Amino acid sequence: MNKQGEQIQPSFNLSTALGHGSTSLGIAPFFNATIPVYSTNSSTPGKFGFPASSFSAADMVSPELRNDIITGKDVNLNILLIPNYEHSTMKKNKESDVRLQRNLSMDEFVIAFGRYKRIMGTAFPNRNEELDLYLAHIIETANIWPDCFYEYHKIFSAKCAVMLIQHNIKIDWSKGDSDLRNMVCAGSKINTCRKCHSTTHSIVMCSVQQQNFQPQRNSNSSRNTPDSLGCDVIFVDGLPVCNNFNGFKGCTKPYCKYVHACKTCKSKTHGKVACQNYKEGYQHNDQNSVKASSKSVPNK
Repeated sequence: MNKQGEQIQPSFNLSTALGHGSTSLGIAPFFNATIPVYSTNSSTPGKFGFPASSFSAADMVSPELRNDIITGKDVNLNILLIPNYEHSTMKKNKESDVRLQRNLSMDEFVIAFGRYKRIMGTAFPNRNEELDLYLAHIIETANIWPDCFYEYHKIFSAKCAVMLIQHNIKIDWSKGDSDLRNMVCAGSKINTCRKCHSTTHSIVMCSVQQQNFQPQRNSNSSRNTPDSLGCDVIFVDGLPVCNNFNGFKGCTKPYCKYVHACKTCKSKTHGKVACQNYKEGYQHNDQNSVKASSKSVPNK
């Protein structure tokens, strides 16, 4: 603890790690080293020190920022994505540094909050479960309100810091704040399934989507329902036929998601333009149109 009553990180350097020759190898005794909780094995020092592979996640965070996290202050998670970002630099460039003002994506939030949790866990291991539940709460919020989850986190974190520093009240992070979340996310775009409008799943996991698509797999007949361009949708082996493949230019896509088959005879060896049945039907229609036109013209 310092004079202000704040808990600070111990100060180490190369001299303290080597122990001034306290061992025959020149390495500090095992009980003098603070082994992180995320070490992957027993972390036994070798001839020249500890192997780097013993520690899976070494967070490059400045001592001042670590101290702010452990003491419960409100911390901008954007800083945790910038290695060794100094507090003095943050105070000077807080208004001009756009990196500190942008909203994080869900992937960035998981990485930054993971570093926050590991640092907090070094001082308070009993908070690991609490912060894991809070992360799950944020992920659930992001699935429903993808544009507001980080704004909600920033206000919630600031509220917890104020209650702790000014009133000595520790807020439970595991449950979040449902009233605050509803207030922040009210009126924003909700991420729902486009088929059934549920917030519990996306359209690819929708049971209604599966029910509508299942009959198409068991049918080889054509559908009279036109697509967005007005062309009839034909199905072969339960999948829609490519309209470009049946055109005069053919399909030029290297990986086409539609079936390359004839829309007239369902053969996969040619398109409709090259189909003999299509040509015969086209010629027959032409002959009928010529006969009809000859009857309608009076003899001179």
